[in-house]
Amino acid sequence: MRISGLITSLLIMAVSVLEGIEIKGKVVDVLDDGQVKIYLEKRLHPNIGDNVQMGFHVPGEGMIPLEGMWMVSEVEGNFILAIPGDPDNAGEAVVGYEVVVDSTGSEELVPYVEEDEGVASDWHKKGEEYFAEQDYVNALHMFNKAAEKGNPESMFKLGKMYGNAWGVKKDFSKALEWYTKAANKGLLKAKFYVGNYYFHGMGVETNYEEAAKWLKEPAEQGLSNAQVLYGFMLDRGKGVEQDTSKAFEFYRLAAEDGNPWGEANYGGMFYRGAGTDKNYDKARFWYLKAAKKDNPLALSMMGELYNFGFGVEKNGRTASIWYQKAINTGSPQAFVYTNLGFLYHMGNGVEKDLQKAFDLYTKGAEAGEAMSFNNLGAIYLYGDGKPVDHYKAKQYFQQASEKGALLAKWNLARMLYQGQGGPEDKAQAIELFKEAARAGHEPSQQQLRDWNISY
Repeated sequence: MRISGLITSLLIMAVSVLEGIEIKGKVVDVLDDGQVKIYLEKRLHPNIGDNVQMGFHVPGEGMIPLEGMWMVSEVEGNFILAIPGDPDNAGEAVVGYEVVVDSTGSEELVPYVEEDEGVASDWHKKGEEYFAEQDYVNALHMFNKAAEKGNPESMFKLGKMYGNAWGVKKDFSKALEWYTKAANKGLLKAKFYVGNYYFHGMGVETNYEEAAKWLKEPAEQGLSNAQVLYGFMLDRGKGVEQDTSKAFEFYRLAAEDGNPWGEANYGGMFYRGAGTDKNYDKARFWYLKAAKKDNPLALSMMGELYNFGFGVEKNGRTASIWYQKAINTGSPQAFVYTNLGFLYHMGNGVEKDLQKAFDLYTKGAEAGEAMSFNNLGAIYLYGDGKPVDHYKAKQYFQQASEKGALLAKWNLARMLYQGQGGPEDKAQAIELFKEAARAGHEPSQQQLRDWNISY
């Protein structure tokens, strides 16, 4: 009888035909030459030459022996090697299963210290080999075995498997559980993942304070992804006190390490003048480095520089190329849809195409971009490529206004004041003019001054 593969309901056992001292262990490898490597859990060594019979255990039925006889061929530390007496007539061992060895010479057995880290490292290595072959079932089995022995790399790899649905159903909660175990063992990259999960609310409720707690150390220890995320939290004051100077330094470190998100965010600090002086030339330098790596933020911002002439000559055509590259990544900044749509709407640097503008605004609205809602409203208000529809225009302006777009508040206020797209409501219109005016919208300020209304 020969068995192969991973049969979880069966327990491979190695049992001596002679009675002696029982030593439990696990099969950790099957070598190319047919020898089986076994890790022993007991602090005793068997003797070379012990006869061993391979078999599998069926619950309720006991052990079912395999054909052929095996024997211990080598003893080294925690491990033994066993060879088949007759290679052509021997059961096939399976990695990862438990074994039992009966030794014949109890008086010659010697104690030794278990080396859990060593066997865990072997199991992890074997798991990596299975993983590289996309044999996720066996990889998962070996990583679990190593993780049980406290191997942090296996704990981390289990987190990756559950987080990415490699051989298992995607489960962010389980992924976080394994990342946390690895992080508690001191693994820096695991600490980043724990922080990242808390930041994005993956497998747990979003908790910026908890995220910052996990991210700080790997950021300080030079892990560039952690530097970017922790820098962002400092930049925006999420979970920590806002400190753009510290954010600037973390972005710099990540950028100088070649991290594209570090480069893009570092460029953003020069673009905004946050934590440093505003400098469009330096912003463009770092955006361009990240853009060459297809970073969507950098590609989006290169479009902004050329669209509005920040540090370069204004050029709608060049802007449109960068915006389209950002869209091609599948994850552009939402404003890209609005701004590229507007270029097509106006025919600025590209051939005027109202349908393309409408489609881009629609994608921007789907992404939650306030000005895309506003521009869709303008299309229906003025009939640019679509029939005039005041009701639709008002709905789009309403959604943009709720997202804080000042121009949309102005547009909605005018429609309410004139009773377009619904009943006239001058009181609500004036309140919207005031909201926009207080936020610095000059046309709203002028309108209220014309009516002698303070804001």
